[in-house]
Amino acid sequence: MIQMSSNRIRTTGRVLIVVGCYLALEIVTAFAGKVSAQQPSKSIADFPKFEVVSVRVNEGYHGPVPLRLKWTPDGYIAEGMPLSWIIGAAYGTRVGLVTKAPTWTNSTRFDIIAKVAPSDVKRLSQLSFGERNSMLRQVLNERFHVSAHTEARMSPIYELLVRKGGSKLVASAPSVLSSSKSSKVMALSSDRLTAQNAPISDLASALWTVLGRKVVDKTGMSGLYSFTLRWVPEEEYITGNGSQDPNSDIFTALKEQLGLEIKPSTGPIDFLVVDHADMPTAN
Repeated sequence: MIQMSSNRIRTTGRVLIVVGCYLALEIVTAFAGKVSAQQPSKSIADFPKFEVVSVRVNEGYHGPVPLRLKWTPDGYIAEGMPLSWIIGAAYGTRVGLVTKAPTWTNSTRFDIIAKVAPSDVKRLSQLSFGERNSMLRQVLNERFHVSAHTEARMSPIYELLVRKGGSKLVASAPSVLSSSKSSKVMALSSDRLTAQNAPISDLASALWTVLGRKVVDKTGMSGLYSFTLRWVPEEEYITGNGSQDPNSDIFTALKEQLGLEIKPSTGPIDFLVVDHADMPTAN
C-alpha cells in the first residue's frame, strides 16, 4: 500500500519509499526494481493479455510532477507521465539511470490506460511485480517500439558501514515480528526517515534517493529494525536556516543517531540504455 501526503510518501509492506511527489517514480522503480529487474518466473505467453490499451499525448498538464503511475486491480494507469519515467518503471530502473533516450521522452507527457478482460483480473492479481512489468514492457515495445538493454558502468557510489564502536540499532524481537499488528514500513520526508521492521537494505535504498548516489549495504547486519533518522536538509544546512543542530547533515546524523557511516567508493551500476523509441502508434 502507498500513502501520499503533501510532503511525504509512505509505503507499507516490504518496500521502499520516497520523498515528496516529485520523486514519486522512485517508489515504483526502487521497490519494483528489486523484482522486476529479474527474469519473470513464467513465460510472457502465460500472462493475461491486455484487452484494451489506450495511449494519448497529455496536452493539458504542465505541472512539475507526474499525476499517476500505478497498477490497478484490472490493469495499469499512467497519467501525465514522460515516457522515460514509464520506461524506468517497466524495467525496474531509477529514472536517473535511464540513458540515451530521445529528448522527447523526457518532455512529452502521456496518458496510458491498459486493462485486462474481466475474466483475467484474478490471474493478474497472482502475478509478481516483475511479471506485471514484463506485460508493461510488451506494451512499450508494441506501441512505442521501445528497445533497451542494461549496461554496467563503474561509477561513484557510497558504502554504508557500521561505525567504529558499533551500531546503535536493535533488531526487532521475534515476538514483535510475529504479532498480527506487525507491519514493515519506511517513510521518507525531506528531513527524516522513519522505519518500522525494515531491513538495512531498504535503508540503503532510501539513502540512495536522498543522496542521489547508489548506496551499497556493507554493514553485514541481518534482521529488521525500527528507528527514526532526522537531519537538516541540504538547502537549510548550507544557508544555516536549519532549526536543528547545524552539524546534523545526513552524514553526521547517521553516525550519531544510528552508529552507521557512509564512505565514498566506486562500483558497478546498471544503467538502462534506450536503443530505440518512437512516438506511439494510433489507438
